[in-house]
Amino acid sequence: LNVDVDKALTANSNSGSTRDYTAYDTYLKGNYILSRLKGQNDDPWKLYHQGNYLLGRLTKESNDLAISLFNQAIVIDRNCAEAYIGLAQCYANYVNFFWDAGVEWLEAAESQLEKAQKISPDLPEYYAALIKICLLREDIFNERSEVVLTLAKNAVEKHPNNSHLNFLTGYCYLRKFGEAGEEADFEKAHKYNERGFMLNPSHLNNIKYAEILMLEKEFHKAIEVCQLIEISDPSSYSKFKLGEVYYYMGDLDKSEEIFRQFEVPLNFKLHSLYYLVMIEAHKGDAEEVAGMLKEIEIMKPEEYRNLPFYLEMASISFGIGDEDSGYRYLESLFEDQQTRGDKFIYAKLTELDNNFDKYRNEERFQNLMRGAN
Repeated sequence: LNVDVDKALTANSNSGSTRDYTAYDTYLKGNYILSRLKGQNDDPWKLYHQGNYLLGRLTKESNDLAISLFNQAIVIDRNCAEAYIGLAQCYANYVNFFWDAGVEWLEAAESQLEKAQKISPDLPEYYAALIKICLLREDIFNERSEVVLTLAKNAVEKHPNNSHLNFLTGYCYLRKFGEAGEEADFEKAHKYNERGFMLNPSHLNNIKYAEILMLEKEFHKAIEVCQLIEISDPSSYSKFKLGEVYYYMGDLDKSEEIFRQFEVPLNFKLHSLYYLVMIEAHKGDAEEVAGMLKEIEIMKPEEYRNLPFYLEMASISFGIGDEDSGYRYLESLFEDQQTRGDKFIYAKLTELDNNFDKYRNEERFQNLMRGAN
């Protein structure tokens, strides 16, 4: 309702089982949505669109509500192919956002897509969901497949004006560039992502287009894309990407201002802290850097303990003149299986990062950037 709320008064109320204002406010919103649905559950198309909206909110709570809506749509009309596809996307989100990264969610998603294909075999949403599931199988479960790019190209040929399929095809080419370093693949990634942007300028998928523009040093265009995404992005991806763009264009003050704002979600906060150390390393204060890194290690949750931050640590090490550690982290970056598929994207990032300036012309550094181990 956008009205001022006396949070102290709310906290003192005994009307709810929680004294946490945000939790109670979320409960009220959810209860309102559910009560509205009970009176408007006779139109499967409306239920599908409501579910699709909640699916785009990118939270587990909204995802679960979307599942309920898609299921209601199917109960009313078992031939609503879009609702099966919506369920598939919801199930895939459990893996994509690590809410419950079990392969059974992808298997359940594939089962829903099979039902949708039997009803309506050529929907663009079907292809988009299938491509994402294939990508998740590759990224999370290391099930390498040579068909995903072919699938994306065939899909976008059938539906050339579908923004989502253009985004996904561009992403597939960007992944191919990351592995092999062929500039032709990078150019195709740019082309498809640019087309997707023109078709839907404020969609969250444009994050990759902003990244490509940043890698090409078209920083001001990248900033404009991030600002357009922010109009409809509830997830903070665009805000975080904006901080990255400012960092790599050398505007450290604006980058620091953005990264200091992140408290939640935790993955953004953690990555922001590393960027803040990279900014501090640019100033060359080794003692301050060491203190900040110690604080990060103390607060880092168990699930992030083994996550490699090789590029960040290489940048920090070179920034404070610790050449041995810098090279050790860079070599680990290109050898590690979790990061190896993006090695040529990382190479482009090192070209932008001023912390690497003193070492860029060294033969050892150049060999690493060419992918030589």
